[in-house]
Amino acid sequence: MFQYPSAAIIIPVLNEEEIIATTVQRSLPFATTIVVDNGSTDNSAAIAQRMGAIVVAESRAGYGRAILTGMAEAKRLDKQFVVILDADLSNDPEDIPAILEPVLSREYDLCLAARTRLQDKQTLEPHQRFGNKLATQIMYFITGYRYQDLGPFRAFHLDSIRNLDMQDPTFGWNIEMQMKAVQQQLRLKEIILPHHKRKAGVSKISGNLSASVKAGIIILKTAIRYAR
Repeated sequence: MFQYPSAAIIIPVLNEEEIIATTVQRSLPFATTIVVDNGSTDNSAAIAQRMGAIVVAESRAGYGRAILTGMAEAKRLDKQFVVILDADLSNDPEDIPAILEPVLSREYDLCLAARTRLQDKQTLEPHQRFGNKLATQIMYFITGYRYQDLGPFRAFHLDSIRNLDMQDPTFGWNIEMQMKAVQQQLRLKEIILPHHKRKAGVSKISGNLSASVKAGIIILKTAIRYAR
């Protein structure tokens, strides 16, 4: 029996065969674990399924598309709450209760993990820290709400986020969610949680400067697009 039977954990995956077994194994005690295979060319999907995850495919590239596909599966399974967890164990699945329970209590609609501890400066590249600071400043300028971070580890009430009519298919997904959540007056909470260097493989964003710059441009364009 899962600790949180009304929740689903969505893990978007692109070529993470070195780490996905451990990630799924550590997530399964908490909730139904949905791995969204976003076009992997390795054995990530097969390994995740063998470990007990529900695996769904999203062949169209894009982080936002992968999350939307996972959310659709969670809805099909009649789940009410969702946790988004990266496959690389940069966030510890043991912290799922900390980020999920504020939403389960119905006190909040969206709970986000903030990577703002002093120690996290060693786990985020300089361009990541700069990009996060710039993005949060832009969100504050546009919405008047001061977020601490733009990290991917988050939990939410599924229908509340579905009602935001999320559109961005790429890495602009997180900033779109956070901006629309303010605009739609969702109840928001950020909690400071540890962040770690990925345990295996190479990040699709922070693994190289070029990818980080491209993701940063997408994020900034998304912020401008949803300003109102």
